[in-house]
Amino acid sequence: MSLRKLRDFLALNFLNLPGPIISLLAGKPIQLDNQVLDRQTQLLLRLVALVGEKKSSLTLEQCREEMDHDTNVLSIAYEELPKVENRKISNEERDIPIRLYYPQEEVDSLPLIVFYHGGGWTVGSLDSHDYPCRALAKKANAIVVSVDYRLAPENKFPAGFNDATKAYRWVVENASHLGGDPQRIAVAGDSAGGNLAAAVSQEMTKAKEEFSPIYQLLIYPATNLYEEEVSMETFSEGFYLTREDVRWYKEQYIHSKEEAKNPQVSPLLALKFENLPPAFVVTAGFDPLRDEGKFYAEAMRNAGVKVRYKCYPGLIHGFFSTAGGIRQAKLAFDEIAQDLHTALHS
Repeated sequence: MSLRKLRDFLALNFLNLPGPIISLLAGKPIQLDNQVLDRQTQLLLRLVALVGEKKSSLTLEQCREEMDHDTNVLSIAYEELPKVENRKISNEERDIPIRLYYPQEEVDSLPLIVFYHGGGWTVGSLDSHDYPCRALAKKANAIVVSVDYRLAPENKFPAGFNDATKAYRWVVENASHLGGDPQRIAVAGDSAGGNLAAAVSQEMTKAKEEFSPIYQLLIYPATNLYEEEVSMETFSEGFYLTREDVRWYKEQYIHSKEEAKNPQVSPLLALKFENLPPAFVVTAGFDPLRDEGKFYAEAMRNAGVKVRYKCYPGLIHGFFSTAGGIRQAKLAFDEIAQDLHTALHS
């Protein structure tokens, strides 16, 4: 049995054990920064540490294969939708693959969600976030447009950002043909995808586009690639995403530290936050990126933007893709989807 299959077998079986057994296997509770790590999550981290392969030992292609595979092992339950369609957006630089998820057979003026997947701008794909996008389409009753933007290091900044922006504009221009409402378009993303969603919202607001996003869903977004916040030190190792990982992703994505000052790279470093769309900013308690997500929510709120911020204290970076195995992650996913439904259908 391969390490991957062994890890999958252990995770799928051990995480469904009764609570007292999970607590016994997970070990002594971990408490940091006045938070207690969720016990299922702690057991998962322990299993990964026992049978997982270190990212540093994998090639880039292997990392991408792992990402596509891992996010579907413990992901939210697969939703059978009436229509899922792969398309390409014609673009002078490169055709941008997208995947459309329809919650209904017949659609007419439904809200749209332009979704950008996570993966440190380096890994991740339409497939890695297929299950979460299906669930969001169903639970939010909206057309989800997942964007397969270019990845680093083959395509450094601004390639991914340009794809993200062009894909959003294409959705606006073609919303009616897709069965959507051009006046009800949201952007969403997790981690690096949250970074792109925030940067696209800033770009559309600055350009005063007619149909800028009406809402931002930013799930543990990376917002400051220039500086490291306190949570980067507190949770630097042992909670899935490490400080070493974050630094490696940054090196792949941008050309220099100076480039990280660009708000299109680091949305938190923008000079103005006024008039941005209302937002729900989600963070995880045991996440190196926690503080920069929190500070981005505060920066928008201080500028008069309507912001909801929530930190899920016992969870780790990546919980959005573990809602099929971690009970607390499932509750968080459902709350996030319900918030999106309310925002788009109010």
